[in-house]
Parts: sequence; C-alpha cells; structure tokens
Amino acid sequence: QQQLNRYLNSVAEHRLKQIEHEDKEDEHLKAEAAARKAGDTETADDHKNHAQFHQYKAKFHKTKSLLHLNYANSVLNPQGDQGNSPRVQEMRDRATEYDSEAAGFAALIQEKKNHTGAAR
Repeated sequence: QQQLNRYLNSVAEHRLKQIEHEDKEDEHLKAEAAARKAGDTETADDHKNHAQFHQYKAKFHKTKSLLHLNYANSVLNPQGDQGNSPRVQEMRDRATEYDSEAAGFAALIQEKKNHTGAAR
C-alpha cells in the first residue's frame, strides 16, 4: 500500500511538472512569434531554444508519469510483468533521451547567457 501511494504521488508530481513545462513552452513559442514579427531574430531564437527545452522536459515528465503508473499497476497486479518488460525498458530509455535533449538545450541557453554576459 505504501509503495502504491509512492508511485501514485510520483505520477501526480510528474504530471504537474509536465503541465508546467507545456505552459512555459507555449509562452516561449508566443514570445518567439512576437519577436520574429518585430524582426528581432536573436530574441526569437532564444525563445525557440527555451521552448524546445521545455518541450523535452514535458516529454520527460510525461514518460516518467507513465512509467510510475505502470509501476503502480504492477503493485496492484503482481502477476504482471513487474515493470521489467521491454516496453518498460523502452520507456526508461526514452525518458533518459528526453532528459538528455533538454540538458542539451539548457547548456545552449547557458552558453548564450555566458557569451552575452561577457560581451557587456
């Protein structure tokens, strides 16, 4: 029961983070469009990078919530695959891949901040 509650709490936490990142992605996409319309390519590109970061973080949290939902299901149905099926491993790999993609955009954003900060 305690393990089930942990998994379900984790599902809820990852789902909330997914929604937060989706909202932030939308904000950056709108800001990107406004900047492009104003002819500010540099700012638009910055917003595009931020949007992509949030897109991958949202995918990461969505995948993690599905994984933990699967774990909760294996607690409820112990005769199942116990979370070790190839499908579950594929989801773990995908979560790692999304997190890695997000980290790449985070590094790009930080590098840009360091570069523009040094220029000032």
